[in-house]
Amino acid sequence: MPRGGQFHASSEGDINCLTGGPSEGVFAFTWNTGQVTQARYPELTISLRPAGVTAIALTGEVISGPYQGGTMLLQIAVLDFDLLACLRGDVDALGGAIVTTFTDL
Repeated sequence: MPRGGQFHASSEGDINCLTGGPSEGVFAFTWNTGQVTQARYPELTISLRPAGVTAIALTGEVISGPYQGGTMLLQIAVLDFDLLACLRGDVDALGGAIVTTFTDL
């Protein structure tokens, strides 16, 4: 199976700190082999942690490409998070350190 690459995400919904969502979307991973894996996630969870670290975790179904039919787990430690935008429910971009795990069927 491929290892390493880049990803792109798109989502719909209200990402906020009070409810954590609902937000749903699709991640597309372009592996260093040129193959593309797409995973759909049903809901995004935002967790505010002590010391200003914001964590996001989601689990989704792999719908195409390598690992199709398996599960994706994505964890993000968000950097430069706009807490006021999160509380208002108008977060439009996120970024940070990402750990992704794919499991086969």
